[in-house]
Amino acid sequence: MRVVRAADIRRIIGAGSRAFNLRVADPYLPYQKQGLGFTWSFFTPRDTQDVHVHGLPAVEIYGVLAGRLQLWYKPMDQRGVRAWRCRTLNPGDWAEVEPLNCHFACWLDREGLGTVIKAAGSGELAGVGRLGISGKTTCKDCNVQRQCLRPPEMAELLDAYQKPYAERDYRRIATLAESAIQREER
Repeated sequence: MRVVRAADIRRIIGAGSRAFNLRVADPYLPYQKQGLGFTWSFFTPRDTQDVHVHGLPAVEIYGVLAGRLQLWYKPMDQRGVRAWRCRTLNPGDWAEVEPLNCHFACWLDREGLGTVIKAAGSGELAGVGRLGISGKTTCKDCNVQRQCLRPPEMAELLDAYQKPYAERDYRRIATLAESAIQREER
């Protein structure tokens, strides 16, 4: 059994700009263990985020411990702006993203803490690259990327997340997220 104390999580996460990956397909840091079909990480607004997809049978589960997180998602094979949906998660909320669903997570607050569990069944592919060869596929390696359209709010959120953490305008990010939710409700 291993217990991970809140102070240790915050100290490790606060030291950099990467998720704190405890269980991974390819351990390379002393505190990481082999995922055995799943990964487990903690992440904050300091971590970079991108649009990505996981192949079958990987399910990604997001849990929000502090702050607000907005998840954008769509089935990989659906095209157009209207295919994208978004949901805002508050502390205590959890969400599952099914396999072959493109998704993007963005924090709406400067401070936040979440956990991500990716369950992939009997074995998980490691790394970032092409679908079916790697565990995570970003737009760069997606075979349908040229046919994908993003809603304006999502495009602006992605632009905001390309900036270093210290330069992000979280008031603007929250405003964009709220307008996307209002668009969804219409």
